[in-house]
Amino acid sequence: MKNKMLKNGLAIGMSAFLLASSLAPVSIQAASWKQNKTGWWWQEDNGSYPTSQWKVINGKWYAFDERGYMRSGWFLSNGKWYYLGAANDGSMTTGWQLINGSWYYLNPVNGDMAANQWIGIYYVNGSGVWDQGKTKDLIGWIQSGNRWWYRHADGRYTRNDWELINGSWYYFDNAGWMLANQWIGNYYVGGSGAMLTDTWIGDYYVDGFGKWVPGATKDQHTHKWLTETAVITYPEEGHWEVTTIEPAEGYWIDIEYPEEGHIEKTLISEEVDHTVHHDAEGEYRTVHHDAVTHTDVHFICGMCGADMGKTNESIEEHIMYHENRGEAIGYAEKQVTIVDKEAYDEDTWVETKAAWDEYIVDKEAVYDEKYVIDKEAYTERAWVETKPCVRGTVWVVDKPSRTEKTTKTICTICGITK
Repeated sequence: MKNKMLKNGLAIGMSAFLLASSLAPVSIQAASWKQNKTGWWWQEDNGSYPTSQWKVINGKWYAFDERGYMRSGWFLSNGKWYYLGAANDGSMTTGWQLINGSWYYLNPVNGDMAANQWIGIYYVNGSGVWDQGKTKDLIGWIQSGNRWWYRHADGRYTRNDWELINGSWYYFDNAGWMLANQWIGNYYVGGSGAMLTDTWIGDYYVDGFGKWVPGATKDQHTHKWLTETAVITYPEEGHWEVTTIEPAEGYWIDIEYPEEGHIEKTLISEEVDHTVHHDAEGEYRTVHHDAVTHTDVHFICGMCGADMGKTNESIEEHIMYHENRGEAIGYAEKQVTIVDKEAYDEDTWVETKAAWDEYIVDKEAVYDEKYVIDKEAYTERAWVETKPCVRGTVWVVDKPSRTEKTTKTICTICGITK
């Protein structure tokens, strides 16, 4: 009974443990920046990382190479240049940026570098660098040949209309050129192009507002004076200026760099050793040498089969031998083998192992090893930008618009003023 209760208790305890284990929170690695000696990369919460692509991280654009490392500095993508900040930043920059002593303009929307174009009143060349020697005139008269036109700060110019410039009225034709020395309706512009006022033009008189007064003559008459008030409005003057519209947003983080060093070995006692010489090893073996022979043509006796040799003397000697015995012989040529040196056996020493020296260590060398620090561990603060600054051109007022009230007393007959 006691054992049964113990078993039931264990079963209940194991079930509770398994249930608690199944409900325990699972640790998930949050996505974050990682760094090694090669560079920075972005690791997703599942352990993967982006390669050969752009990616938005915390509201900022980053580019990663084929190995997954964050790119930095200038980067050419699809024929367009982008600037990705320093090695420890890498985020795509926008707006005006001072890079290695030169100003560049990066599109505020997509970050690509501007080239060969005007940015407000500033010009960037084919390399994207601001050409400080090339600027747009803000406001002013521009002469072309013997003709003049007037340019506004935004590049516009007046056509087919009057314009008040520095207190004088001027008229511009359909192409925007200033007219001079001619009547424009009931008004006359002089040699400078300015509308003439309160003066005679030949036999014609223009009043204080520049308008021709019909019937006015230079004869004596009693003036009929009329006081007139005019309000002149002067337009605003200013220039375009690059400025920060919205400051960057972000936060600082601490990046910890580990200590760097190496193992240094110092000799305490040298190695003790000696050399043992071993003679060569081998054995005597019997080597058989074959006979040395050659072949030759000899004459063979047809009577007795003897080898008669091949010289005349040996042949005649053998023939005389048989003739003395009353025997008639014949002979024939035959190829025979001549032994120059008989075969023999010779005892020869054969080396099976060459002599050698054996190096024997009696006592190993002793070293003292210690770790030497080359670079202390340190922490570096880095700015993580969550929102880039917004830069643009704004209109800066140098001189606000204003109105001036003028009062003139004019003769209604001849148009002269007093």
